[in-house]
Amino acid sequence: MTAADGRQASALLDLSDYRRVLRMVEQCGEACDFEAFREQVLEGFGRHFGYRQVAFMFARTFPEIFTDTRPVVSGRVRRMVPSYIERFHRTDPFRTACRSIPPRGPAPLCLDALPAMHRSDHRVYLERFLFRHRVHAKVVIPLQTLAGAAGIGLLEEESGSFGSRELATLSALAPHLNNLLALHLRLRPPQALAALTARQVEVARLAVLGAGNRQIAQALHLSVDTVKKHLSAAYRALGCTSRAELAAVWHGVQGHTRGSREVVAEDLGDKDNRDGRRCSDGHGLPA
Repeated sequence: MTAADGRQASALLDLSDYRRVLRMVEQCGEACDFEAFREQVLEGFGRHFGYRQVAFMFARTFPEIFTDTRPVVSGRVRRMVPSYIERFHRTDPFRTACRSIPPRGPAPLCLDALPAMHRSDHRVYLERFLFRHRVHAKVVIPLQTLAGAAGIGLLEEESGSFGSRELATLSALAPHLNNLLALHLRLRPPQALAALTARQVEVARLAVLGAGNRQIAQALHLSVDTVKKHLSAAYRALGCTSRAELAAVWHGVQGHTRGSREVVAEDLGDKDNRDGRRCSDGHGLPA
C-alpha cells in the first residue's frame, strides 16, 4: 500500500472504526505468549468486528503459511481445515498471488481483487471448496517479520462482505498486529536455539550477559573477528538484528536465576567482581 493509498483508506474511516482497531490492539496486546496471541486474534475479530470464521496460519515465510498443518481456527473453518490441508492448499489463489506478487507489508488481500482467477484450478478451489462450505468472500492479512510470517484469513458467507470501508479498517489494524506478532516471536522460546553450535551458544550467552566482543574473545580464546562471525550466525538463526533482540529471545529460552554482572564476572574470570555487587549505575561492562 502506497502513502496515497493509505490516505485514501483513512478518509473512509470514522471514529467508531478507529475505536474498534484500538480495542482489538488492546485485547491482543494482553496476550502472555505467542499461542495466546493467536487465540486473542481470533476472539478479538469475533468480538470487535463480527468476523467469526477466522484462520490464523503461521510459518517461517509467507508462502509457507499455506502448508501450516496446525492452524488456529474458529467457526466453520474447523470443518474446512482437513480438506484444505490434504488438497486445496495447492490451488489456493492467495498462495498463487503471493508467489508471483509478494505482499508489500501487512495490507489485506481480498479474494475479489486477486489476479488470474480465470484459471481452472482456481475455479475448482472456489466451487468445490469455498462455495461448498458457503463461503463467498475471503480476505487474508499477511504478517511478515524476521522471525516468521502469518496469514490471518477472514471468511464470510455473503459475496461483497469486505467493502472499501471494511478493507480500510483492516488496513489500519494490520500494522499493529504485525508489530505484536514480531514481539511475541522474539520472546518465544525458539526451536532454532537447538540448531546453534556449542561455540555459538557460548558467544551468544556472554553477549546476552553484557560482555563486549573483546571480553568474549579473551574468555573463549578467540579472535574478535571470530566472535563477530559466531554472533552474526546466532542472530540469523534466532531472527535477531541486535543484542537487545538477542537478549529478549535468550531470556525467553533460558530465564535468569542470578544477576548478569555476577555471571559475567565468573565466566570472564574476574575475581574482583565475584562479590555479587549489583550494577545499579546503569552502565554495561566495557567493550
